[in-house]
Amino acid sequence: MMEPQTAQAWLPTIASWLQHKDASLPAQLPEKETTGYFIDRDGVRFRESEGSDPALTDLIGVLHINGPMIKYGNWCAYGSDELIAMADAHENDDRVIGHLWLGDSGGGAVNSIAPYLEFHSRRKKPLISAVDLCASANLYSLAPSDKLYALNNLSSMIGSIGVTTTLYDYSNYLKNQGVAERVINALQSTHKNTSFFKARNGDAKDFQEEHLNPLAQKFMDDMIKYRPSIQADIEGILNGKMFYAAEATEYGLIDGVRTMQQCIQELRDMAGRKTLATNFMFN
Repeated sequence: MMEPQTAQAWLPTIASWLQHKDASLPAQLPEKETTGYFIDRDGVRFRESEGSDPALTDLIGVLHINGPMIKYGNWCAYGSDELIAMADAHENDDRVIGHLWLGDSGGGAVNSIAPYLEFHSRRKKPLISAVDLCASANLYSLAPSDKLYALNNLSSMIGSIGVTTTLYDYSNYLKNQGVAERVINALQSTHKNTSFFKARNGDAKDFQEEHLNPLAQKFMDDMIKYRPSIQADIEGILNGKMFYAAEATEYGLIDGVRTMQQCIQELRDMAGRKTLATNFMFN
């Protein structure tokens, strides 16, 4: 997988290969399109690369957090390292009065979350997150926002507070292909990967206790810290259940339903008050 503009740059080369002709590599691959941009006072969107009037003020820095979440970006997707670099650029730009993050993701890798939490802990400008699908790691990353809204009452779903992993056991396939796998630990390494191999053989208890359970408990504790209005006694709310926007609002997962334009106006109001009352504490 790769971005469409990158794939298009390769089309002439690939066509020549398929025709068994000599072909050179693309002279220049397009740069990865940034997912961050600005909104000015007139509601006009623009990217820094497009050029702008340096005299513009009262800008809102917008960031899209979409699709599977990973820590390090690649040709296929942005990583949290790249997205937070964009957020830092907005935070450090004196023209920007606040952040609007648009989330549409079912979650992803656990190690993608910490950069977002670290950014929340040091930002000074107000931040509103508005979401369609907001599940698991995406919810964890956006929970410390000053306000967390669903973008609609139709498809927006929020939740999946929990941790899961999938192990694929290819041992029978390899055996049938004549490949014998032998894992050899140092004599001193008595506990290295033992829970993994036990889980692969059908006994997942140690793997759950060592790896999954601590992460799940941390997720639950942090959600209560970041979203103090959450009704923890609702069945499944801290155990992986998903909720549509109305229920998510009622149970304290989010702060309501807003259009993007309403979020922009609220951000301007928050910035105008010159005070930032965050709803979380970091240890």
